[in-house]
Amino acid sequence: MKARLFDSTEWRKILPYLENLDPVVVPTETVYGLGALADSDEACKKIFSIKNRPADNPLIVHCSDQNMAKSYMAVDSKEQQAAADLACTIFEHFSPGPISCIVHANSRACETARAGTDTVALRIPNHDLLLRIIKQCNVALAAPSANLSGQPSPTNTLMVWEYMAKKVPAILDGGFCRIGIESTIVDCRDSSKIQIVRPGFISASDLAEKTGLVVEDPFSPESGQVTKMHHEDLLVPGLKYPHYAPKASVSPVVFEKENNIFRIKSLEHRARDLPELVTVLSAVARKASIDGRKTSLQENPLSVAGVIFGPVDRKDHSELQEKLVKEGWQMVRVFKSWQSLEQILFACFSESDCYELSDLYVSCPQAHVSSALHNRINKAAGTY
Repeated sequence: MKARLFDSTEWRKILPYLENLDPVVVPTETVYGLGALADSDEACKKIFSIKNRPADNPLIVHCSDQNMAKSYMAVDSKEQQAAADLACTIFEHFSPGPISCIVHANSRACETARAGTDTVALRIPNHDLLLRIIKQCNVALAAPSANLSGQPSPTNTLMVWEYMAKKVPAILDGGFCRIGIESTIVDCRDSSKIQIVRPGFISASDLAEKTGLVVEDPFSPESGQVTKMHHEDLLVPGLKYPHYAPKASVSPVVFEKENNIFRIKSLEHRARDLPELVTVLSAVARKASIDGRKTSLQENPLSVAGVIFGPVDRKDHSELQEKLVKEGWQMVRVFKSWQSLEQILFACFSESDCYELSDLYVSCPQAHVSSALHNRINKAAGTY
């Protein structure tokens, strides 16, 4: 099998594949998804097979609008109705957009998509092509990220083609994903509060500000370091299993700059200028390589190492990039803001695989700055 690649004007050509119960790759504003009809066990089982995804890892169900989302919610009891009402309140403020709400499920979403649970995660994506497809099907699409389980999520067509060209019949090219990081997932079953169960683009403060409700965020600094979330009756995409990781060993680096003093906090090093900063980073990487794998002193560990570093001021950006390259790093990516890193993180992880790197040093924000980015980098590193 070799996939056919369709451009945005050919989106209708995706429909026959879906009607034939074949998964296809579709764009969203977060990451590319592997989509199939959410009411079909046969179609959703193919998603699990293609991705080599554990059967107890449920799929997010993507709807065209709030009315469609409601049609997948159970409302037979007061508790179920209250959860549905809370989800609708959240959708009113943040959808279409990168928010997924876990509610009690009725039987419309198939058991395979729900991983055998009585809950379902619903989302209304903010991508015109995908919304058109869902409306045309008149059925929601179950659509996890279009990668093999454990790999970085694809945010551009090149990544999708590498992962899926021989596994699906069709891929719809929607360009680069605007956000580049997966949706925030919230549990709505306790209607007295909103509980974040996977951090994403929409933060706890965003949710609290718009809804006026109490938001529990176990990923915040106040909650301490998250090692694992325990939900005996709740399975959440991206939490139970290793995820987001490139082949290289990922080392988070906490970097700060104050009064023109560069500090690599996680490594407890200070640097007075950019050249010294580069020297410190390179020395740490060389020592880690030698200590960890008994690398010969004649070899250059940086030839199989990469660095994703920042954020740095515009005036420092080019200089730092140039000096890191001259130092011998195989892959260098310097970014200007945490938001820009959110957009390119998974693409950089994929690129590091192309370079066949063994080590990747990645600037990591504190959780209160970006809990989603903090989560993804530490998941890739195996920290939690």
